[in-house]
Amino acid sequence: MVFTGNEHTSNCKSVQLGSIYTSDCGTLTSIKHGTTFKVYPIIINDDIILGIDIYALQKTNGNDVEVFWNPRKNNLAKQPEKFEIYVKKSH
Repeated sequence: MVFTGNEHTSNCKSVQLGSIYTSDCGTLTSIKHGTTFKVYPIIINDDIILGIDIYALQKTNGNDVEVFWNPRKNNLAKQPEKFEIYVKKSH
């Protein structure tokens, strides 16, 4: 798993035929390209799963605050919702 940074796009992908995964932190400092950040919850049981939660800065259109952090579905962002770091083999 490689964590990267990118100021223009929010991206996750696999390389080397799925043996290496990359995920950037989101576009936290970008206004032009949509401000986002990611949280990676780790789920450990028999398997080790790394979740990917994306939050985007959303305008409110006249509410008490101008913007708020809104959870965004990863499939709408064309990104996986999780990485399976280790999956226990069943016999």
